[in-house]
Amino acid sequence: MEKIKGVVEEIIYDNDENGYKVIAIDTGSEEAVARGVMPFLNVGEYIVAEGTWETHNVYGLQFSVKSFEKQLPSDINGIKSFLASGLIAGIGPGLAGAIVDKFGQDTFNIIMFQPELLETVRGITAKKVKKISEAFTKHKESSETVMFFARFGVGTSLALKVYRMYGSDTITIVSENPYVLADNVDGISFRTADKIAMELGFPEESADRVMSCILFLLSGLYGEGHVCFEKDRLFYELRRNVLCGEGLFEECLETLKKYRKIVQCDINGECMVYLRDMFDAERYIEQRLIDISETPFRPDRKNIEKTIKFFERENDIKLADKQKEAILKAGENGLLVITGGPGTGKTTIIKAIMRIIMAEGGVCFLAAPTGRAAKRMSLACGENAKTIHRLLEVDFAKTEEGEERNDRNISFKRNEKSPLKCDALIVDESSMVDTLLMFHLLRAVKPGTRLILVGDKDQLPSVGPGKVLRDVIDSGCFETVVLDEVYRQDQKSLITVNAHSVNRGEMPEMNSMEGDFFLMNRYDSDSCIATIKELCKTRLPKKYGIDPMTDIQVIMPNRKGVCGSIAVNKELQSVLNPPAAGKPEVELGGVIFRKGDRVMQIKNNYDLIWEDVYNPAITGEGVFNGEMGIVEAIDLKNKIITVVFDDSRLVFYDYLTARELEHCYAITVHKSQGSEFDYCIIPIVSVSPMLMTRNLLYTAITRAKKLTVILGTADNLKTMIDNDSEVLRYTGLFKMEEEEDQDDW
Repeated sequence: MEKIKGVVEEIIYDNDENGYKVIAIDTGSEEAVARGVMPFLNVGEYIVAEGTWETHNVYGLQFSVKSFEKQLPSDINGIKSFLASGLIAGIGPGLAGAIVDKFGQDTFNIIMFQPELLETVRGITAKKVKKISEAFTKHKESSETVMFFARFGVGTSLALKVYRMYGSDTITIVSENPYVLADNVDGISFRTADKIAMELGFPEESADRVMSCILFLLSGLYGEGHVCFEKDRLFYELRRNVLCGEGLFEECLETLKKYRKIVQCDINGECMVYLRDMFDAERYIEQRLIDISETPFRPDRKNIEKTIKFFERENDIKLADKQKEAILKAGENGLLVITGGPGTGKTTIIKAIMRIIMAEGGVCFLAAPTGRAAKRMSLACGENAKTIHRLLEVDFAKTEEGEERNDRNISFKRNEKSPLKCDALIVDESSMVDTLLMFHLLRAVKPGTRLILVGDKDQLPSVGPGKVLRDVIDSGCFETVVLDEVYRQDQKSLITVNAHSVNRGEMPEMNSMEGDFFLMNRYDSDSCIATIKELCKTRLPKKYGIDPMTDIQVIMPNRKGVCGSIAVNKELQSVLNPPAAGKPEVELGGVIFRKGDRVMQIKNNYDLIWEDVYNPAITGEGVFNGEMGIVEAIDLKNKIITVVFDDSRLVFYDYLTARELEHCYAITVHKSQGSEFDYCIIPIVSVSPMLMTRNLLYTAITRAKKLTVILGTADNLKTMIDNDSEVLRYTGLFKMEEEEDQDDW
């Protein structure tokens, strides 16, 4: 191993994702080319690098960097070059020369410890002194922070996020207890914090480690849909990750309870553990729903019946008794739940309820969890519907400086102090509303507002934690109308009929020559993928005259695996949007994004700025999980990917934020919820046994409007239909038996 040191003269190549660079270094005697992982390195900085000299077959002799550290230069020319590089705000080349001419080799000490002396240099005011001092200190501290974290494999962006949170105390705080990173910094997991702790010599069995792991495990369980978790199973999972005896486990639980991080309570005879915010959310949901349901309404029943008759004449329909019952109950109850499968008249009922409220002079708001569901609701009802997020209006001012907004810390402008100004709120696709979103929604419902929750209880539960609609219905506490008769049915269509057959545990009717529901026998992943490509590229577009980029959706049980959505997306991209001259593309994290690609946002991002495609003066913030669009452009020079989403919003992604995008030629059944597509292909080959369930198949089938093609075998299909089990989700909504901190929440 050898060492070289000098000033960074030029950055020849820079990979933002992993910090890999090729740089030119002025060593004082010659210029050397060095390559290696060197994050947060800028032109003008002085480094000491350790590594070996190697001869590149094209570029010749280069220094391969194994480790490096940044230092402040000590010679006069080095100090001038550093200050003149533009790294320190407020200092240009001329001023850099004047400062160094005055203070010489003491320049850095003066800036750090006696910055007021800079005022003796011509052209530097007290205001500029403050600016220079702050910029120099921030640069030094942030550089040291990045270098500290680089030792543990933590990238620049995360290191700077930690620095924004803890400032000059970052290294001290992290060195004393690395687990604060996992507890407080979004994006740094317990695994990363634990790696840092172990390398710093922390004991394997410690209370800090165990408590951090408990919080990590409970947070991770949200991703599996759980709101809480069994204490005994939590201990089992804990011991798979860290050294911990039962005594230390109990001690750590008590400490976390003391600091209001967790709550323990009894649910159905089991001791359950919650993170505090999820416990509070469920208790709030319970109380608000009870309050809303107990609000007395005494409408004029005759007037409602008259409006129903007018609605029937206006729409040239005859409502069934069950539909009329739902409409009447919406007028008589503060809270009504309406549940039913496809074709059972849910949309018709929504339209009728809305017309009755408007006829009474009231204001009715329509909302849905996703953009596609809201758009469909708007078209069906002839009135504006919004996503729940946009209805509640994200409050960006409430987020602390440097804090990344996420689903756990987000605030909305609409809440108890500034509620929604409506007399009734109708929420469609309510099965998709998770615990935290329902909590925020109910905070914005003012007393005296009717709430109508509409959804299909037999679909998959929300992607986020909880199963709110199912728990509300199962509680038996609220007025519920179950629609079980199919009213909307094209005489030639089998999609709706078969969806209900599957939901009853019956095999569907398939493969009629002129039908819209087919099973194509495929026995292995290779033949299944080949058929998907053929159907999307040629067979369906040729037969139906459709565009595969907009009209066809592949919906898959699996995300991973040979026949999962990740693998199939690569295959479909290769045939539907292949590389071509003049079509820019970029590889990010092993995924190639190409102009024209279909993409989906895979997490809620409250910070992304969008503008309307047709009127750039209309702008807003926030792009949400499940929203789909097309890559409009890729700017390779400025490293920007432009995406146009379905509702004509234009969003600009830098390469780091673009990691929140994935291709959506194929999507999972969970990601398809709330959306409808004209032509659906549903492969059920090589599916994980856990996903071979009836409600997953039912949810997939109900996404299609014009055609369903299932790829697999009749045996696969029967296995899924016969499996009426559901993946277990631990929730406590309307199930609480005893809670230790009841007076406290």
